[in-house]
Amino acid sequence: MNIPERLLGRVLFSLPLVVFGSFHFMAGAQMAGAVPAWVPGGVIWVYITGFAMIAAAVAMLTGKMAKLAAQLTALLMLTYALAVQLPGAMAGDHMATASFLKDIMLCGGALLMAHINES
Repeated sequence: MNIPERLLGRVLFSLPLVVFGSFHFMAGAQMAGAVPAWVPGGVIWVYITGFAMIAAAVAMLTGKMAKLAAQLTALLMLTYALAVQLPGAMAGDHMATASFLKDIMLCGGALLMAHINES
């Protein structure tokens, strides 16, 4: 992969993470309901994961600790998919199913980003 493609890939993957992370700060109280009931802390996790997404995007954009950032993003997306989206998807909620598939896709993209950042 040549440099312009690598840069474009980093930008296209990272910018939505910045937007999603920002949403966590702008609508934290509304998003707190998505935190599974068995996880203590509620809204604090919304803010922590929002910060994590923005920090990962910065790391991937700058190339500083990009592989680790991509690996942790993959783990975060997998956690969202399994803990937040899967229960609704299994209950037949079409929006939860779409979100589950989006999070799985982002997990795969993050793993590809980690691989690209090895070299």
